[in-house]
Amino acid sequence: MWSFGRLAQLPRGGGPGGGDFLRALARAADVSACPEADVVDREFEGRRQQTEAAKRTLAEPGGTSDSESAGAVADDESDAAPTEKRVRGIVKSEAPSVEGPLDPSVVSKEVRVRIGAVKACYERALKRKPNLSGKVKMRWTITAAGTVSGVEVEADSMGDAEVAACIKGLIRRWRFLAPSGGSVEVVYPFLFQTTKEVAP
Repeated sequence: MWSFGRLAQLPRGGGPGGGDFLRALARAADVSACPEADVVDREFEGRRQQTEAAKRTLAEPGGTSDSESAGAVADDESDAAPTEKRVRGIVKSEAPSVEGPLDPSVVSKEVRVRIGAVKACYERALKRKPNLSGKVKMRWTITAAGTVSGVEVEADSMGDAEVAACIKGLIRRWRFLAPSGGSVEVVYPFLFQTTKEVAP
């Protein structure tokens, strides 16, 4: 199973890598939009900027000497030694409530395709709050054209405003099969849980 961290480390351009890799998969599956690819590209760009900043710091005159660098590495290793596990997020979804001329299974299928981006919102928050978990119910309207409007948080037992805002931003860009008989109201529950993995 690909993780966003691994995809973000792939090269961009000139071949299937990072967000380009996801977009290629989306095209192969006849999916017109792939917001998850944008998430990967943003993570890729953030990591690239961090690497460039670190290189500039080391290249500056009066920067860290080799002995200081060695000491810093040793300190980092000693600090990192007790942390043998890292927190990962799991996002599950329950059966949605769908009012209107669209089968709930169609809505669920489209959301599952995009669940990776929702997970990315959650895992960013886990860096701040490693024990964060709970359920968030999102409400939105699928218009007659298949676009999304009126995205709101119906209920939130997790209580993290940043996660809720991130998910709302994603859902606003989603597209669904255009309903044949008018707009559709959806209430979709997302369940967020943590798991700990042994660091490699």
